[in-house]
Amino acid sequence: MIGNDIVDMKLALKEKPWENSRYLNKVFTHHEQSLIAGTNNKGQMLWRLWSMKESAYKIYLRKTGIPVFSPISIQCQPTCPIYGFVEISGACYRSKTQVTNEYIYTTALSMLVNQRASVSITLSSSSYSMQHRESYGLAKSLFGHIYSCDSEDLKIVKNPLGVPEFVHCGVRQSTCLSITHHGRFAGVAIADENWPTDYD
Repeated sequence: MIGNDIVDMKLALKEKPWENSRYLNKVFTHHEQSLIAGTNNKGQMLWRLWSMKESAYKIYLRKTGIPVFSPISIQCQPTCPIYGFVEISGACYRSKTQVTNEYIYTTALSMLVNQRASVSITLSSSSYSMQHRESYGLAKSLFGHIYSCDSEDLKIVKNPLGVPEFVHCGVRQSTCLSITHHGRFAGVAIADENWPTDYD
């Protein structure tokens, strides 16, 4: 399974949540707070950890069907500037984070999942409907390229949990999809799964 999250740093850095102890205690473990406190770029570390938590939660939601986001219960361990691990309810996921001055983009994966693509883009509009159209268009284009099919025959639908899924010619695909957008940026992540089924 796969999950992703992107943070527009221009928006995120308008406030300084790392100076708010109540916020930190609600969202981050003591170890994570020590990581934030121990770096010169506190905002970058805080939002990296946040994006790791969000990405892992998307996998947890897809796996369990439990729509309860409790960030303090999701434990992050960066192992280097790019890679890390995230633990949630006893399950461990690997993560990869791209950090730029403009955005932070994390993809989390189950240990044995085959990632096919994880791409971030700059959106052309601040309109939610336009952002939705662009990110869904990117997802369908990537799917078509990876699996050599006509993206015009693809649909993306959300299941009852709000998780996006590919549907091709009326059949829900075995491919796992995660989409994120925040501010000026969006990300799409695709991985192989093993549960194709008919979609009504």
